[in-house]
Amino acid sequence: MLSDILQRLDKVRRQGDRYRSVCPVHDGNNPTALSLREEDGKVLIHCYACLSTGPEVVEALGLSVNVLFRDENRNVTEPITNVSKSGV
Repeated sequence: MLSDILQRLDKVRRQGDRYRSVCPVHDGNNPTALSLREEDGKVLIHCYACLSTGPEVVEALGLSVNVLFRDENRNVTEPITNVSKSGV
């Protein structure tokens, strides 16, 4: 998950509960533009310069969007089928 993404980024710095890095989506060089953190089994990513989010960033790194979720075997485009109609 997060470690797979961090390995491919440049100028990674830890800042509290999150990491900062250069965004691979745009041509910036500010290592604080991209913010990454894990929360509830998901990797949350936001670029404050170009406003990219997780899917755009991992695609720019050559990774699948599945890397953003704890269960990487689940295809995020597949519908969830084991839910009752009552939602319980």
